[in-house]
This record gives sequence, C-alpha cells and structure tokens, in this order.
Amino acid sequence: MRYVCRTGCQWRSLPTCFPAWSAVYYYFARWQATGTLQQLNEAGNRADRLARNRLPIPSLALVDAQSVKLAPRLNQQRGLDAHKRVNGRKR
Repeated sequence: MRYVCRTGCQWRSLPTCFPAWSAVYYYFARWQATGTLQQLNEAGNRADRLARNRLPIPSLALVDAQSVKLAPRLNQQRGLDAHKRVNGRKR
C-alpha cells in the first residue's frame, strides 16, 4: 500500500522483492473492490492519531480550491473567479 501511494505504481516495474506483478495487482484490485484498502488506511490513521494522544477521528476538515487560467484567446466561456480576477476554472 505504501509503494502505491509513493510511486503511483507502475505494476510491471515493481522491485524484485515483490512477487510477480500480476499477483500483486490481483490482490490490490481485489482489496480495493472489497474496501479492504480503505479499512486499512482508516485503521492506520486511527492508530497514528491515538499514538500521538489525539482523538481517533479528526474534528476539523479543510477544503481548498485553485483557479486555473485559460488561454486568453479561447472562445469558450468558463467563468470568472472574481476574487482573484482570473478567467478560468476552479479545481
């Protein structure tokens, strides 16, 4: 799981310490479909927070957006971020 998060995972380029890439991908896809990876991630986060004497579930969440400028001669209307004075999209 850590290898996938760190590298984005190119299955055929797994290090030699792993089994064949097809076997690793089979289990990864299976665990992802059944929600096992999500449960492992949540359990790891809870354990990390408890080890740091914090509540197991965060009580605050932050959301951020970024404005992306479009080419000046693009004929499509995409909107305007008035606060930043950017003609483009928010992502």
